[in-house]
Amino acid sequence: MPRLLASLVLALGLSLPAAAADLAKLRAAFASVRFIAYSPSAYTDGGLVGRDAIRRDLLILAPDFDGIVTYASDNGSEQVAALARETGIRAVILGVHNPANTTELDTAIRLAREYPEVVVAICVGNEGLISHRYDWPTLRRGLDHVRAALPELPLTTGEPFVIHLEWTPPGFFDAQDFIGVNIHPLFEGWFTPDKLDAGMDYLDAILGKVIARAPGKPVMIKETGVPGQPGGEWSPAVQAGFWTRVERRFPRNGDRAFSAFEAFDAPWKPALIARDFKDYGGTVDPREAYWGFYTVDGEPKPVVGQLLAQRRGP
Repeated sequence: MPRLLASLVLALGLSLPAAAADLAKLRAAFASVRFIAYSPSAYTDGGLVGRDAIRRDLLILAPDFDGIVTYASDNGSEQVAALARETGIRAVILGVHNPANTTELDTAIRLAREYPEVVVAICVGNEGLISHRYDWPTLRRGLDHVRAALPELPLTTGEPFVIHLEWTPPGFFDAQDFIGVNIHPLFEGWFTPDKLDAGMDYLDAILGKVIARAPGKPVMIKETGVPGQPGGEWSPAVQAGFWTRVERRFPRNGDRAFSAFEAFDAPWKPALIARDFKDYGGTVDPREAYWGFYTVDGEPKPVVGQLLAQRRGP
């Protein structure tokens, strides 16, 4: 859609269609790139992370993961696109934390224009509908703002599957070119460390239902997994077992991709999650600090080596 027409549509208070996006590059990345969800290891809740720290993180990740999915385009994460090529990252899905923040939206737009060789999509928002951090009209305006500037770039948002299957706002699927969904068996009461195979069945079933709601659109499982907490029930060994099963059960293709969740352990996350989900009780869950494939100091957990060995084969 020409930019002038897109701007007119927005000025009239209408919504923009998703049909104009070019999915070829995104599908190619889905089929060949190993994505990992990334928040800087040096991040503290609201703190600014410097360029050297981002570069160090990407150099740690790139040998094992050549695609990055960010959660924000501020506080340092906006530097990922510029550092991608020099650190071995082939594809970036830019995140926008706050769809109501025009400055952050415009930063993501600028980065997509400056680094088209690596930026394959933008994800506007993550779990803001489920947590009530923003509402659907706010998110829709954020998506439309980006689409008006970048009509051919694929857009999505990230929400737990309950939004896709049960609490779906009108126009939710139409506003996205591909679907970003979070599926966490960990939060289902029946799921225990000895039921990892059943967890794969659960992922498969939920994924199938999401695909049926958005036929023809690629799907990225943006978040799944289990924590790897030393000394905890969900140990690094259990985490490795979960992800080796994912790799066997769900090979990458142009229609479906998994983003490893997530890059680094995050000591700040339990308090942040409790605050964002205060409407659900605001309980601090220590496990939220240990989703990382690497410790906060950048040391790989067993899952990294086991996935590498599985990819190489016998």
